[in-house]
Amino acid sequence: MSDVATLSRELRTIRTSFRQLAAAFSRITPILTKRAPVSSNGTGPARRKRRITASHRAALKLQGRYMGTLRGLKPRLRSKVKKVRAAKGIQAAIAAARRPVRGRRETTSLPSMFAANVLSGLHYLST
Repeated sequence: MSDVATLSRELRTIRTSFRQLAAAFSRITPILTKRAPVSSNGTGPARRKRRITASHRAALKLQGRYMGTLRGLKPRLRSKVKKVRAAKGIQAAIAAARRPVRGRRETTSLPSMFAANVLSGLHYLST
């Protein structure tokens, strides 16, 4: 009988411990829910999304177009385009970067290149 009494005493101790844990969790729940919201990646507090004006969005798009045109240029031509931007502005720099340079081939679109390759291969079939 002593084993049964010991077992029931231990179960009662465990039951009271669970009640104490439940009470502690119910006390800290309001504190945890009042915490500042966390950002989506979990690194810090959430920030309010800034609204961008139409003129600022246009400036960002123009900056992106400028960076995109500079990306494919060789360093010498890139420095020339940067000088044009400093002197005449970003629109003129984009135009200067797109302007064909002596010695640089014109780029053709992929469908026209494909059609030219197919048509050049067809003359073998006709002979």
